[in-house]
Amino acid sequence: MRTALVTGGAGFIGRHVVKSLLEKDYFVHIVDDLSNGIKPEEHKDIKFHWASCLDYFEYFRSIK
Repeated sequence: MRTALVTGGAGFIGRHVVKSLLEKDYFVHIVDDLSNGIKPEEHKDIKFHWASCLDYFEYFRSIK
């Protein structure tokens, strides 16, 4: 199983990207601050990280 990181994965476009990756058997890490989206539903192949890409330290701390 391959792994992907999707920033903004809770937004409109990001949700579609995540769905497409799951259909291709990826494990998906989603990084989003939920400012314009909704937290994705629980899924065995998704790990959600709450962080803003604008906050460098929080962003990298969340994906470790």
